[in-house]
This record gives sequence, C-alpha cells and structure tokens, in this order.
Amino acid sequence: MRTLPPALGLLAAALVGCAVGPAHPRHAALLQATSAGLAQVPMPTIAARWWRTFGDPQLDRLVDMALADSPSMADALARLQIAQSAADAAGSGLGPRIRGGLAEQRERLSARSFYPPPYAGGTYWDGSADAALTWNIDFWGRQRDRITAAEREARAGVFAVRGSRLALESALIAQYLELDRAYAQLDMVRLAAASRRRLEALSRARVAAGLDTGIEQRTARAAVEDAQVEERDALVRVDLAQHRLAAIAGRGADFYATITRPALRADACVAPPSALPADLLLRRGDIAIALAHVQARSSLAHAARRAAYPDINLRLFTGLSAFGLQQLLSAPARTMGAGVAVGLPIYDGGRLRAEVSGANAAVDVAIADYNATVLGAVRDVADQLTLLDSLANQIGDARGRLVSLTDVLRLTERRRDVGLVSDMQVVDADLRVQAARRSLLGLEAADRQAQVALVVALGGSPQDLPASFPTDIKGVL
Repeated sequence: MRTLPPALGLLAAALVGCAVGPAHPRHAALLQATSAGLAQVPMPTIAARWWRTFGDPQLDRLVDMALADSPSMADALARLQIAQSAADAAGSGLGPRIRGGLAEQRERLSARSFYPPPYAGGTYWDGSADAALTWNIDFWGRQRDRITAAEREARAGVFAVRGSRLALESALIAQYLELDRAYAQLDMVRLAAASRRRLEALSRARVAAGLDTGIEQRTARAAVEDAQVEERDALVRVDLAQHRLAAIAGRGADFYATITRPALRADACVAPPSALPADLLLRRGDIAIALAHVQARSSLAHAARRAAYPDINLRLFTGLSAFGLQQLLSAPARTMGAGVAVGLPIYDGGRLRAEVSGANAAVDVAIADYNATVLGAVRDVADQLTLLDSLANQIGDARGRLVSLTDVLRLTERRRDVGLVSDMQVVDADLRVQAARRSLLGLEAADRQAQVALVVALGGSPQDLPASFPTDIKGVL
C-alpha cells in the first residue's frame, strides 16, 4: 500500500479539518404565539382602505394624496430599491463571468533584452484581443448564503414600505380626527359664549334693578372674556390641524384653505378582538422585519463558517496576441488556456474565527430584537384593548350624565316658566349641559383615536401584505 507524501498528507488533513468547520452554536429560541400569551381567536377584519368606514370623501382624497406624494413614502420606496439592488448584485456572483479585452500599443523593443532579431531594437505595434471566463464555484454554498441574506434584507424592505404606508395612513387619519374635534370644540365654545353673554345681560339687568351687586356682574363679564379666549384658542387649533394635514399629504401653504370641515360617520373602523390573537405574529410588519433580520443574520453566520472552506476557481481564456497589426489576426497569433485554482486559508491570525464569532453574536442580537418586538406588539394591542374598554365605560357614564343634566335643564325651564326660578338658574343649568357635552365629545374623540391606534397595533389589513409574507416563524435558523 502506497502512502501519501508528507506535504499531501498535511494538505489532506487541512482539507478535512476545514470541511468539518466550526460547530453550529445554540441560539436562543424565537418567541412563539403560545409563549407570548396569544390565543387562537379570529383576527378582526380590517379592509385594505379601512378609513372608508368614516364615510368622508375628503379623508379618502387626503390619504390618496399622502400615499402618492409624501416624502416619507418616497424615502421608504428608495430604501427598498437599494435593498433590492443589493440582492440583485449578490445574486450576480453565483454564476460564471465573461470578460473581454482589446489592447494595442506602439512600443520600441529593447536591443539588450530577450527579444530576438529582427525585433530587438525595433519599434512595433503590440496588440492583443482576449476573452476569459472565470467561475468561483460555490461548492460549499457560501455565496448562496450571502445571496439569501441579501434577499431577506430586501424582503425586510418590502415590509418597511408597508409599515411606512400604514404609519402614514394612521398619522393622517389621526390628524383628521383632531381637525374634526377642533371644529366640534369651536361649536361648543361658541354655544357656551352665547350662554355666558345671556348670563352677563341678566346680571346687568339685576344690578340695574338693585337685586345684585356689581360683583355678580363682573363675574359674568369675566366668564364672557374667558369664552372669547377659548374661541380664539379653538380657531388656532383648527388652523394648526389644517397645517399638519397638508404637510402629511405632501402639500404646502396654498393647500390649507382647501381643507374643509370633516363630515365623519360615527362607525367604528375595527371591532376589537375578544383576546390577543395569535395571528398577530403574522400580521405585524415590524415583526416580519425583525424575523427577516434573524434569517439574514443566520445566513451570514453560515457563510462566515464556510469561509474556512477551500475556494475553487475555474478559468478559461482564448485570444490573440502578436507584434504587428498584420499578424494579430493570423492563426499563429491564437492563444488559449484553462486552469483550476484551489485556495485554502491556513493561518490568518484568528480572523476567520473572529468573524464567525461576530456573525453568531449578530444572530443573537437579531433574535433578541425579534423577541422584544413581539413583546412590544403584544403590549401595544393589550394597551389599546384596555383603553377602548375603559373609554366605552366612560362614554356610557358621560352619556348618562348628559341625559340627567338635560332633564335638569328641561325641569328648570319649566320652573322658570311658572315663576319658581329665575333665568339665571336656567342659564346655569344650560352651561352644565354644555360642559357635559364637551366632556363626552372629548371621550368620543379619544375613542376614535384609540380605534385608529388599534388598527396599527394589529398590523393593518392582510389584503395589502406582500406575497412573500411569512406563514411560519419556526425553523428559520
């Protein structure tokens, strides 16, 4: 039996050691639905254009403008293009490459070099034309791992665009609700101002009749001045809401005057789920982005481990090379060749091992970010469900209080009509009714804002999910 020469034996041992490679580390587990406290309950139905439940054509127009012209959407789309271009560039390195060249130069050859007569000391054209095929064969799958990582990052860019779209929609809708609230508050302030002016007039008449002192009249006058301040503040709120809406929609100052008063229906834009749904992990864009980062970092870790394996490169070339233009295209000027090169890292001062360790740590960071994102998403939904439940109870109480105070106002007016109470008591009862209405208005506005926040917390509509949206989070490492 023949034995291998010592050099070949060492090379074989090194190849075997590289083929084994560093051991695959054990990473932390990704949070699953059960471990995150999610239940198998149906996800609420959310339409692709979910804001249409408010039934306001102006709102629809503003959302369409924002999606078409907002700088934030343009930024997200540009970042997606960058990620997709990086993925395309990574994929181009998997196959062979062909490169051609053509060169021609005039030169004087040395008479004291290796050039034979009659070329020595002469001046000639030196030309070449060649084409070469090179192929770094991805025998171990390292390049495919890098391509997979780039594709995962590009997929994260798709989810980022979707998240930017949902954030833009919700920001505009929330501001539109604020504009509606500002107009409603302006109405309430003006009603209160009218009642306070009536109260001031009554106080002035009572002072003239000697029934009250000047203190009551000054107090009523101060209340009228307070109402004027509140009205100016309400007008400012309307203007500011219009300015913010125009900015979100990608418009300037000339667009402010075109935004009119909202005409919203009171319908809810989403029915709250009975519990935290497990499909939350497959609906939220930020969770999908975090999962794509885990998958990309895992692929890069695989590539880092395989960097210790041998490189296998294939090269084929053919061309023409000759002195003199008349000889360049002749048959004897042909040249060709082929070769295989194998490269093996033997000693690099620990660089590869450090890169593997860093890549594995990057996977751990991505897993931690994913788990934190899941927990944050669960908290977001839980917070909105708690808030909506609390607001529903508060709205019920506020409506009951408004009914009671309205009854008090009605009875006070009847007592005034039969001479049992004065007009001042009627005005006072009316002011209490208006205060109750303002309180109810604030609660109803907060409820609408919480509904919008719930849509965002649930991840928006499933109808606008990209085709590559993940259906399972297991087995990604």
